[in-house]
Amino acid sequence: MELFKTLDCKGIVPDTPVYNSLISGFSLNSKWKEMQSLLNEMKSKNVHDVKTMNIVIDSYCKAGMVDEAQKLVKDMECRGPRPSLVTYNTLIDGFITRGQIEEARALFDSLNSKGFTPTVVTYNSIMSYYCKHKKMREAMSLFDKMSQEGVSPSLITYNILLYGLFKIKKLRKAVVFFNGMTEIDISTWRILLHGLCSLGLLDQAGWVLQAFPFPDVQGYNILIQGAAKSGRRDLTSELLVGMRQRGLKPDNRTLNILLRSYFVAGDTELAIQVFEDSEELRGPDSYHIFLEGLINSAHHAHLVPQVLQLMEDKNIALKLPIPPTATKLLGLDGSEK
Repeated sequence: MELFKTLDCKGIVPDTPVYNSLISGFSLNSKWKEMQSLLNEMKSKNVHDVKTMNIVIDSYCKAGMVDEAQKLVKDMECRGPRPSLVTYNTLIDGFITRGQIEEARALFDSLNSKGFTPTVVTYNSIMSYYCKHKKMREAMSLFDKMSQEGVSPSLITYNILLYGLFKIKKLRKAVVFFNGMTEIDISTWRILLHGLCSLGLLDQAGWVLQAFPFPDVQGYNILIQGAAKSGRRDLTSELLVGMRQRGLKPDNRTLNILLRSYFVAGDTELAIQVFEDSEELRGPDSYHIFLEGLINSAHHAHLVPQVLQLMEDKNIALKLPIPPTATKLLGLDGSEK
């Protein structure tokens, strides 16, 4: 910003790309007042363009400030610069993020009248919302509309629909849909794994994992979590061994899944052992999971002060509220035990 002021003092007039770079900087640092002030300055000098507006609108939408973004789009429609399809796609995404599907769909349906043809990106945004909220009829209707409008589905489109079919527990349709896909990627395999686990088909998910052409830790974590939720301790152990045999190492996500599952199963001793043996995998969330598990354990709550001290030593902020009863019991309220 200081360099920007220096240019102005020397009589060098910043052009639109320079202004846009500064607008982007304010956006990335969530400096909304500075961003809006600079935008007003650009408007007064008539050096703003559609790219400027798209940067600001995208910033507002990502920050959940969709009302402000919508006002800017309406202002563009009245005074210019003319919104682009990127402008409208961004606002549609903003509506969807806030759960305003009616507004998103209304804007989507109005694109033709505004002189734009929705792209596969636009369709995917709406269909993704429908699938996440178990509205497969609406999603498939939109999928059919794509063909009618001559818009070619992308691999992301098919992955979204596959996820939706598993979401509503339509196993047979999901398998038929998967078998009909001419292209798949690692996301497709993960969706398939997650879908089978969500239906309790752990053995089938295991077969899929073995057939994985590009195995990764995330794929194993999906199945490990499914096994943990089902109490399949045997399968969890097999998966950990299989992971290492395929040259993969457990990560922080793996550790957190194991800690949660052992505490839920009441096997606090094993949770403690795993936590102590996995220092290199721990993250701040691992400490909080471990701390909460100890607090809820009738026979291991005395270890809480040690964990709190360990977190303090590692500069890990305490986000988990300690229950008042545990606080007093442990002497963490300053009183004598």
